[in-house]
Amino acid sequence: VFDPHDPNAMLAAHTLGAILRMERKYDEAETVLQHVTDVWTQVLGADHPKVAVALGNLADVRCEQHRYEEAETLSRQSLAIRRKAFGADHPEVEIGLNNLAYILHQRGDFAGAEASFQEAIQVEEKSMGVTYPELANFLTNLGLFEAERGRFPAAESLLSLARRRLWKRISDRRTRARCCRGYISR
Repeated sequence: VFDPHDPNAMLAAHTLGAILRMERKYDEAETVLQHVTDVWTQVLGADHPKVAVALGNLADVRCEQHRYEEAETLSRQSLAIRRKAFGADHPEVEIGLNNLAYILHQRGDFAGAEASFQEAIQVEEKSMGVTYPELANFLTNLGLFEAERGRFPAAESLLSLARRRLWKRISDRRTRARCCRGYISR
């Protein structure tokens, strides 16, 4: 259906696979994303960043299908390509580490998930700096993960750090007031 030599068609197919995943049509999403992965591997080469993205999205579908071993394998392949293509301290590597951490968490490998979360935070700090706003989101994810494991002092520390970083980001008093009113009204 999609011309493998037309980059726009393959990008459209990849987008379709992502949409099908969001619609929870996992079998259809898997078929489309597997096709995109195969074509991009053949046309662009196995170490191309687009192949890493396609593998990551395919891993997400397999995770949603509770096929955790396959999801982990695909996620690790995606991460390896990202490291090779961008270097160890690039935001694309951090994305791969977070995706792997999620899959490991779903699989029940909490030690592996924690290690991946921690490494993702380190990569984020190196590549974007300790004041980068998205870092607060990663600290929040790790904090919630720690709370889920019953490690409340660690969770409190991480969530407090995330809150302080978010609060610093909102420097203007009126913005802080609007932000707080928004949370209170929920």
